[in-house]
Amino acid sequence: PGQPGFEIFSGQLLDKPTRFPGSNLISFTTENGFFYVMETGEVPTTLFRLKTDGTSPGGATPASGDRFFLGSSAGRVYAIHATRSGEVLWNQSYAEPFYQAPFVTGEHVLISSSFGNLHCINAADGTPVWAAPSRYIESVFAKAGDLYFARSTVGLLAAIDPKSGQQVKF
Repeated sequence: PGQPGFEIFSGQLLDKPTRFPGSNLISFTTENGFFYVMETGEVPTTLFRLKTDGTSPGGATPASGDRFFLGSSAGRVYAIHATRSGEVLWNQSYAEPFYQAPFVTGEHVLISSSFGNLHCINAADGTPVWAAPSRYIESVFAKAGDLYFARSTVGLLAAIDPKSGQQVKF
């Protein structure tokens, strides 16, 4: 057997690589604003790299259909199909910095800005689902029944109605 192949990447990794469930695909972001997807089979191979607007320190979230979703420090959210060419399904500007990976359900991408605004985005086309973002939300961590559950910016549990984005009182 010969030497393993070597890849050179632009910048240091910002977060640990994300593995797509049930496949040999991984993704990662770098400090130079690149998003990479690799196959990790017998010979690891870079499928593609995408230059993003700003950096994506939270990394990407995998979803069904070989898709990855990520937000950037420049306020843009991306949906990427992990093909050899790295097809950008959509990218949308929300004009607020994103430093965390989004939470993805079947039809929604939920991502909190550094200002504590939780945006609910249609996973198919990148359009906003709610009339306005839900405020004072740090991150979403679960969907149970008809609610999203999140951590508020002051560390409290918040329940959010998926249709309206309104916080539900307990």
